[in-house]
Amino acid sequence: MSKYSARGKEWDAKRAVVLERDNYRCMNIGCNNEATEVDHVYPRSKALQEGWTPAEADDLSNLVAMCQGCNRSKQDKATTRIEFEDSKWFKVK
Repeated sequence: MSKYSARGKEWDAKRAVVLERDNYRCMNIGCNNEATEVDHVYPRSKALQEGWTPAEADDLSNLVAMCQGCNRSKQDKATTRIEFEDSKWFKVK
């Protein structure tokens, strides 16, 4: 992780916590790839449009580890939260 992150040191710290919390595994059901990215369960852009504060949008409860492929296919779609299944919390719609 770069110390020159465009989102800053606070984001870098949250990113590290999420990757560690999720054991560096993609949290999309059906995927067992290594997670190298952190994404919002509910898209940040939509959350801010709906009146969430940036702190609420970037809360750890709205962040998950994802592999690059799942993150790219998700784009700005919300993920579906489901019951905890096989160490995973959500499925990309």
